[in-house]
Amino acid sequence: MTNIKIQKRDEQIKSFLEQFRIADVDTIAKLFFNGSTQSASKRLLKLVDANYLHRWREDNNILLKYSYYVGERPKNYKHSQMLSRIYATISSEVQIVKVFREYE
Repeated sequence: MTNIKIQKRDEQIKSFLEQFRIADVDTIAKLFFNGSTQSASKRLLKLVDANYLHRWREDNNILLKYSYYVGERPKNYKHSQMLSRIYATISSEVQIVKVFREYE
């Protein structure tokens, strides 16, 4: 486990993941790193190494990108991941005031 200084953006990422449950690196890059997946990947790896976030990729397939989450990986991860992608796409076009989950 690595010690790192948690930045405001790290807290925002964690809050986003708590709300949407899981997001891939592209979604997080779009929302928090001006679209830079390289910068996002580097910082997210540090956060994972510090045990601040968790990462996972389906079937441990090296061709797939990592997804990040807080706590336990959601059982309905595909649905949650799709919601986070939709949010990232829409929020780049309009200001979203509040998001309601269809279930908790």
